[in-house]
Amino acid sequence: MTKVLFIPGLPGSKLRVRRANGTSTKVWLPRLSQMVPSLDPTVMRRLCGPDDLATDDGVFAGRPIRTAARFLGFDLMKQAGSLYDILEDLGLGESDVLKLGWDWRRPVTDDALPPGADGSAGSARLALKRLLEAQAEPVTLIVHSTGGLLMRHCLEREPDLASKVERVIAFGVPWGGTLKSLAALVGQQGFGTISPAEAQKVFSSSWSAFDLLPRAVGAGLVTGPTGVEVDLLADTAWTSRVPNDPQGELGEAMRLRAAHSLATLGTPGPEWTLPIDVINVAGWGKKTIVRAELGADDTLDLDPPDLDNESGHDAEDGCSATDEAVYQGDGTVPFASASWLTGDRVTSYYVPIGALKQVTMSNQRHSALWRNPGARALLGHHLAGRPFEAFAYAAVDWSHKVDPAAERVRIRYVMQAPDGAPLDGAAPRVRTTSGDVAGTLAPDGRGLF
Repeated sequence: MTKVLFIPGLPGSKLRVRRANGTSTKVWLPRLSQMVPSLDPTVMRRLCGPDDLATDDGVFAGRPIRTAARFLGFDLMKQAGSLYDILEDLGLGESDVLKLGWDWRRPVTDDALPPGADGSAGSARLALKRLLEAQAEPVTLIVHSTGGLLMRHCLEREPDLASKVERVIAFGVPWGGTLKSLAALVGQQGFGTISPAEAQKVFSSSWSAFDLLPRAVGAGLVTGPTGVEVDLLADTAWTSRVPNDPQGELGEAMRLRAAHSLATLGTPGPEWTLPIDVINVAGWGKKTIVRAELGADDTLDLDPPDLDNESGHDAEDGCSATDEAVYQGDGTVPFASASWLTGDRVTSYYVPIGALKQVTMSNQRHSALWRNPGARALLGHHLAGRPFEAFAYAAVDWSHKVDPAAERVRIRYVMQAPDGAPLDGAAPRVRTTSGDVAGTLAPDGRGLF
């Protein structure tokens, strides 16, 4: 059985800070007392990324967070832990699962930080290279969210490492960007008692938050006054209009980080060119910020506005047929971005998010897509050799699951062949109390009833 290496998203890694006596103390996740009623000033300062990437500010990454709460709208509840449980069920022991934490305050292209005097790897790219080169056999990379962008950058910079990777299994990766970080950058999203202004300060200094911003790459996530797609890294006038920034300090930090991301990432393309197979998993069925419009006065309007869709399963999910557009995502990453990657070695599968028959505490959104029965089947096939002949799953929208009195329910389903193509000859039917009703199947294998 192959070994796996897990790379989490943002902010799914522990952060620690070195002490003068050679020990270290935890920075992230902070104690509850350091978050209520607001972020402790010391925690806030440590969570802010350094302006000079070549400087070691004493903060370093620990392992992926196994079990946590939520922060800044990014749900981490049992994120890595739930994946490890699944891998254990497949027969992978503790020594078979490698873990790469990374400093999410720094960019996914963080190549500036040299190895530390204490033997630490320095940048995430060097840490990944060290882990892969130490393995006798190729490993399977399991990447989540921003961790997929980090992985792609590292392998493109170190193409010789491709021989050390058997395959990549990607969950909810924002290949074409996501608007989730933008909501914090423009002061529209906080976390519980942590105000939008506090969230904005942390994210405006986090370099990787800018690696997540949508680009003018055809995904259509941000448009200008004339409807033309906008590159938020190249056109940064919006940073001068963010709230809570009377002295312009946040805007200055944002422009510095946007310029770095623009220069180091370039303009990403959808084509995967590395000689590695990618199993790409994209979810849809959870209300997600799916687009933004840049006004003539450089203000940004998000759709839907003021959405903190990680605060609960059902509060924001009252659903009508007219607002289906904002359910095109996994709660964090728009479907158009997660499914954007293409190439001869890329196979994409789509998982419906909602009430699932085989999952306790269903509605598994961005932070736990691997708990979806379809995603579990993919892991079982590629890691344990379990049979895999078709990919057919359905889910009832969560808000209808929790309202037994609802007269109508919405059902999402997907029917795909092992190669990701729509299942040949599939004829979806929905069984109702008055008889079976035929459903339809879109060209990508998804359906909605």
